[in-house]
Amino acid sequence: MNANRKLLLVLAAAICVMGIAASAGTISGLESGDIAKSKISGEGIHDGYETKGLAFLYNESINGGYAASGVGMRNRGWGTILIKGIPKGSTIDRAYFFWSIIGPEGPGKIPVSYAQGKIKGVSINGTLLGSSPSPGKGQIYGYRANVTSIVTGNNQYHLQDFASGYRWGDIEPEGEDYPLMQGASLVVIYRNSRYPLTTIQIKDGIQTVINNSTVFSGFPAYNLPLAKTTFIVSGGQNGTESVKFNGIEMPSYFLDGKDRQDGINFTSGNLQDTNTAYVRVDPLATRAKASIVNGKDNLAWVAQVFSISDGDLDTDGDALKDAWEVYGYDYNRDGKIDVNLPASGADPFHKDIFVEVDWMAKGKGETRSHYPLPGVMARAIQTFADAPDAKNPDGNPGIKLHPELSNQVAHDEDLNPVISEFEAIKAANFPKARENTHHYAIFAHGYNAEGSSGLAWGSNFMVTLGTWGSGDTANAEVGTFVHELGHNLGLSHGGTDGINYKPNYLSIMNYHFQINGVYRDGKWGNYDYQREAPYTLNEEALNESRGILYAKGYGTKWFDQDGKMRTTTTIKPIDWYYNGVINNNVAVDLNTDGSKGKLTSWRDWQHIIYNGGTIGGLKPGEQPRLQSNIKEQTKELTYEEYVNGPQKSKNTK
Repeated sequence: MNANRKLLLVLAAAICVMGIAASAGTISGLESGDIAKSKISGEGIHDGYETKGLAFLYNESINGGYAASGVGMRNRGWGTILIKGIPKGSTIDRAYFFWSIIGPEGPGKIPVSYAQGKIKGVSINGTLLGSSPSPGKGQIYGYRANVTSIVTGNNQYHLQDFASGYRWGDIEPEGEDYPLMQGASLVVIYRNSRYPLTTIQIKDGIQTVINNSTVFSGFPAYNLPLAKTTFIVSGGQNGTESVKFNGIEMPSYFLDGKDRQDGINFTSGNLQDTNTAYVRVDPLATRAKASIVNGKDNLAWVAQVFSISDGDLDTDGDALKDAWEVYGYDYNRDGKIDVNLPASGADPFHKDIFVEVDWMAKGKGETRSHYPLPGVMARAIQTFADAPDAKNPDGNPGIKLHPELSNQVAHDEDLNPVISEFEAIKAANFPKARENTHHYAIFAHGYNAEGSSGLAWGSNFMVTLGTWGSGDTANAEVGTFVHELGHNLGLSHGGTDGINYKPNYLSIMNYHFQINGVYRDGKWGNYDYQREAPYTLNEEALNESRGILYAKGYGTKWFDQDGKMRTTTTIKPIDWYYNGVINNNVAVDLNTDGSKGKLTSWRDWQHIIYNGGTIGGLKPGEQPRLQSNIKEQTKELTYEEYVNGPQKSKNTK
């Protein structure tokens, strides 16, 4: 080694020692609740020893989960770990920090600096997990520290002053230039009352990987288990290993040495892997095994994390079982996935609604097919993304709508009788395996010679604007799509009932707003379900100075004493009678249904029903839900009614 290189190493080591000596508030490796198996001994040195495998560190069942991330440090003493994925509203139960360093070969005294460093400026003092021969050279030492008091949740955790002979990872060691820092990983266990009861187990140690395995046991048995694991391994570079869990090969990127690092990846790999994935556990099993067969890398297995919960639960309340949203849906229980929900973006902790959308081909004399117009699906998706009151376990707002445009079907100008002809199209195009996961929609021409805009029942619906001529616009399509899907979600034309045209029901379910949307914040075109607090109007005793008393920014529509439709962009006062005078006691048939009574409303988003029709599956003998939405002769909004308004004494449910 040349003189300049030796000087640099001496200076680096001196800086490291000075940083350790100056630090205060040291965090020790073991705290109450840890399963101890080794302790640091001595003031400046401690004894190394070899471990034969990984041993249990943590084994608890909590409502919550864990997040894990790492950083490749490759022979340098600093880096940053990014923790994300901890849901809002969580509290930190435990946080463990793991790292490994290559030092001199053979037993003997190890500098205590190997066990020290800083996280977010706080000094830590780790527990030696053991040592094992490094396949390349020297001896690899593994460490762990309980850093619960440092970790606050999703954040960046900067590491510094860890023992390393270099300050840049692409400098290749010469001879025995120890210590050589490999990398570090952080595992954060969190509690959250909205999450299912989850058993979390952590095993740690230090083990040179040749053909190794570790077994988890004693966890609850479930008919439909949902499991996740994390491999924490140092030394990875080329990803040639065989990495398995319960005999199933893990993704190809596992153990490729590409945990992130501060800056571009090192030329020869980052030397750390913190790889997490959902894994399979057999029904009713209480044991599971992780295994690694080494390829060309010099690997050291430092820790393994495992969690399991009941996948038969529906944690987010969207009627889709947790296991379906993680693994996919095995409809016929043959061990093969029939509906790949995770590939479509399903999340067991955030509400999802899936809709297969088919459309009719162009008919005679038509200039285009019935494929949804540009922007229609994106606008519908945004409506649900903006939904209030979703109450997702992950703490994030909104509902994820997944419209999947699938098949063009033959044109039929009039589906008549509508139910039987619809079902024939569905049978030919909609996989039976999707009955429990997807609503089925057709953008069709028309049905029953009625000119209605659509129809919905159970988990089926149609948008039928082919008879509307120039009225088949993007606004009409998005409004009708959201309206008919709303029926599948348990919503009616009047919120609390089927009474239509209520001026105090500001929802796309109300014919007043189906085509042009709700007025809010200075514009029409909000294709939304009602989100404001309900306010009852008594048509026999209306106080015009009070209007509808909704939040500022809303407007509405109604029919005056002569049956003419009126519009306002203010919530109060409202001249219901429309005589230019604000009165505190007037009687008006506001929805022109031929009678005067109390008009009620509700917050639609709080009353969404996710298991309409066959969504979520049916119990033996159970009939599809919300089938009562449909009667063969029931009409929806027609183009004539949209233009001219409803006829007197006629209320369409």
